[in-house]
Amino acid sequence: MLAVINVRLIDGSGAPARDNCAVLIENGLISAVGPSLPVPAGCDIINAAGLTAIPGLIDAHTHFSGSSLLSRPPLGAREETYDYAEAREGFLRCGVTAARTCGDICPDILEFSALSFGAQTVSPRVSACGRMFQPYGGHPCYTVFGSSERIEKHACVITDSADISDSVKRLRDSGARFIKAFYAHLNKMAYPAPSVRMPKKTLALIGEAAAREGLPLAVHVDDFGEFSDAVDCGARSVEHLLGAGAVPEEIPEPLVKKAAAAGVFAVPTLVSIKGCSLPGAVPVWPQLSRAVKRLHEAGVPIAAGCDSGIPFVPFGSSLQSELELLVSCGLSPMEALLSATSVNARLLGLDDAGVIAPGKRADIVLLGADPLESISAVRRVERVLLAGKTVFERVS
Repeated sequence: MLAVINVRLIDGSGAPARDNCAVLIENGLISAVGPSLPVPAGCDIINAAGLTAIPGLIDAHTHFSGSSLLSRPPLGAREETYDYAEAREGFLRCGVTAARTCGDICPDILEFSALSFGAQTVSPRVSACGRMFQPYGGHPCYTVFGSSERIEKHACVITDSADISDSVKRLRDSGARFIKAFYAHLNKMAYPAPSVRMPKKTLALIGEAAAREGLPLAVHVDDFGEFSDAVDCGARSVEHLLGAGAVPEEIPEPLVKKAAAAGVFAVPTLVSIKGCSLPGAVPVWPQLSRAVKRLHEAGVPIAAGCDSGIPFVPFGSSLQSELELLVSCGLSPMEALLSATSVNARLLGLDDAGVIAPGKRADIVLLGADPLESISAVRRVERVLLAGKTVFERVS
């Protein structure tokens, strides 16, 4: 048994922070939480005086087998990524204990996802989509990867003969936890040349098949028109919202209302879009930041994800940057924290994560400062507990 004592607690529920709390942990689960709890005899103790506890952070949009380094092959298989060491280590030292990965080599990522949920590896739990749906000639196989045959084998490429329903069933049976579809028109590798976008009716068929199999649908879009279509087609989450290279525009008010009514999650990946510069493209950051503010005000859940694993977007630290950008868009520090904890736990279907409460997994981050005073305190990670075991501790 383990007790974290004398800690300031932000439990992830949205309740105010509490001082002088204790968190009791047994067999990887939280057994009790509260101020001045009695500590059982013989219990191991972490005296967290001066520290703030938050739930383990969750990245809602990563590419776990990618790399932020141009010297590493993108979307490499496990033998090339050393069992995803860059992602595992980057996430854990930054307090990220779960992630949703939105496009990787298969079946490697699905095998690793099963290991992570079975506690057979020291890693954040990784929710994977498996093979991605994309149109023939479209993004990303025919843009980023130049129609690489090896990459194409790991996507569900839509052709006239494609059996979408069968593909979704196979993904469910292989361990996929959600379905990912690319509904996009930008080709950032050859901007301003466009990419092929699948027909809306095809996206609707993917949404229907995903719903039949009980799998949520995540849709990559490049602009607000595609966002609207994704909501129409049953998206559970919409990724990126307004991509770098899109025509800058303000989010239409009818779309804000539609998204709120549908209960869709918005995953704006602010870090990757703000940091992307395309020759000749007008920046979309002002319109994107205002869209996030409007969606949040309308009650659309904003999920913190940053597209980590693409060049220049490192694992872990980029999620910390994402929270800072969410605050710059108008979320309070508490709301930004919730976007990376309890909101993302709902999106990923992790009923045992996102909140520090009895019965939940003991995924806990101890910070050296209070993130409610400054969200940048999420960068001051002192210790990370994964299912009650220390997987990172800062040595000063």
